[in-house]
Amino acid sequence: MDFGEQVRITFDAYSHYLLLLGIWGGAVIVALMRWRQHPRVSLLVVVGLVILALQLVVQTYISVWLPINMSEEGQSAAQIGLALRDIGIVNILITSLAWILIMVALFGWRGKALAARAESEDGVIREL
Repeated sequence: MDFGEQVRITFDAYSHYLLLLGIWGGAVIVALMRWRQHPRVSLLVVVGLVILALQLVVQTYISVWLPINMSEEGQSAAQIGLALRDIGIVNILITSLAWILIMVALFGWRGKALAARAESEDGVIREL
């Protein structure tokens, strides 16, 4: 396979994700702009989205080039399938971690905020 074909295949694989990466990039920018108001929430969002973006870039590269390289080395389809399965398991674990961080950012702080609003003048916190 010549270099031009490698570039075309790689670009084609990544072009499908440009919109998603742009949206995540915009969300990172918004989180950084709101850092002073909500530092913990912003940190969790930024870390989660950066993990998702890096995972997407690496996973896409591996999904495209690993089967090609293994095939050129004479590996069987079954061996390629097993390698992709193992990579898929790692992919799910990393993606799950990133989404857990984002969910904690979205919902983890709300209990404290609601409790602070419910605090009366005498310092007693009442349930809502």
